[in-house]
Amino acid sequence: MDESRTTKKIRALLQEGLDHYGEGRVEEAERCWGEVLFLDSDNAEARDYLQTLLDEGEIPKRDAAPPAGPGDLVDDALGLMHEGHLEAALELFETVTRRESDRLDVQGYVDMVRSKLLTRYRERVGGMDAVPAVVMGGGDLMKYNLPATAGFLLSLVDGRTAVNDLVSLSGLDPFDALRTLSSLLEAGILRSEA
Repeated sequence: MDESRTTKKIRALLQEGLDHYGEGRVEEAERCWGEVLFLDSDNAEARDYLQTLLDEGEIPKRDAAPPAGPGDLVDDALGLMHEGHLEAALELFETVTRRESDRLDVQGYVDMVRSKLLTRYRERVGGMDAVPAVVMGGGDLMKYNLPATAGFLLSLVDGRTAVNDLVSLSGLDPFDALRTLSSLLEAGILRSEA
């Protein structure tokens, strides 16, 4: 999204949150204002609205109680998302969608977080034209107990094939393939060269 579209979206979400709040739909208001903070973590207006909800006891403090149900998981995931812990937030959102497949609001959060993470993973692997290479011997790899997907992707890495081609060859969802390659790079199993 370009800056003007983002600004318009933020304005619309702030107003939508106020409308929900005015009609007593506190959870929907919190969701809107939380989405604003996802788009602009420094947005003072959204922070003030959410602080007001906390001060009035309309929403629980994040550290109040352990998660008990899907609603609490969504709250926890939103908190993680706003703090920048996108992988952990995604896991919680996906847990909720597995339990309640009709939660379109949560599916929207899943899509938003996956989009942000996809960009992060592309950067971590050095871009789609980067060429990863295995830097560990087979014996050293055994201690990692890699999942099948990671093992399969690793088998495709030859030091000559670009990330873009590896993703295509794997037949995996691009998000899952990039996530796995990113994890292998972080673990020091692969190195990447542009």
